[in-house]
Amino acid sequence: MIKKILNTLLIVLSVFLLIVVFGIVSSLINKNNCSQENHECQENYLCNFNKEKCVEAEKCPEEKPEVCITLYAPVCSNGKEYSNSCFACMAGVESYYKGSC
Repeated sequence: MIKKILNTLLIVLSVFLLIVVFGIVSSLINKNNCSQENHECQENYLCNFNKEKCVEAEKCPEEKPEVCITLYAPVCSNGKEYSNSCFACMAGVESYYKGSC
């Protein structure tokens, strides 16, 4: 009788632990996902809408540049693509990620 109760408790505890572990893993995975509708990312990250993933953002300097070189190295901020980080910062964005939108 006691053995049956212990086995039942062990099964219940195992199921509970599986649910907790699955919930933690699921929440970690979903923190990196975003979309056009839900573009919330953790601090220092921006939503890459094409990949539907949060990617690490780089910050513009506090002082806006006055002149930029015409080197093509695309960056993206809030769904808008700039030819390089200098032009993005000149336009007034606070942060961007490297690559096309």
